[in-house]
Amino acid sequence: MVSVNRKHIKQIRAKIPARIVLVANKHPKLLDDSGALAKRELVITFNRSWSGDAKLDPQLGAKLQAELPGIANWALAGLRRLRANKGVFTVGEKGKTAALELEHAQSPALRFAHDCLTVTGGKEFVETDMLYKRYCDWALQEEHLGQREIQNRTDFKSGLVAALASRGVRHGQERVPNSKERPFGWWGLIVNDRWDDVYNCWEKADA
Repeated sequence: MVSVNRKHIKQIRAKIPARIVLVANKHPKLLDDSGALAKRELVITFNRSWSGDAKLDPQLGAKLQAELPGIANWALAGLRRLRANKGVFTVGEKGKTAALELEHAQSPALRFAHDCLTVTGGKEFVETDMLYKRYCDWALQEEHLGQREIQNRTDFKSGLVAALASRGVRHGQERVPNSKERPFGWWGLIVNDRWDDVYNCWEKADA
């Protein structure tokens, strides 16, 4: 339910049965460390351009008009399939690849995890100081960020929690045997010695 502030008439609350459609040459830059926004998007890519007089078809309107019955039947068949699939659209391989790229583009934390970490969700523990240092190195060398653009520790923690909590990654203090030290860190992560070692592991986890 959402509030609808209608012009010059009474405001109402209603459930709007509609989808937002965004058409653009380039996806707007949105930041969402959790990756939830990208998962809610259905990405349809168009790689063929019709610009240029040689490619324009001045008779296209008439051709489509003649095809309207077939287009309508095609749309109705798609509607039946969508309803049978409980409202979930079928996403092809190109769409899945585009969605994963969008998810990483919107989430610096997911990009960092993809490049530098193996996410296990287990009992492996990494101290915050070590993980934050690896993040700073990655941000400078791979993302080419300036010092002022690098996240502080608080924002880094929030982003990583949002991105990886659903994968079993946890933040807290570790008890060190025979010591009073209780360093802060992360369970369920392994920092990779080589950043490209994790690629296949991450793709397998996504699948």
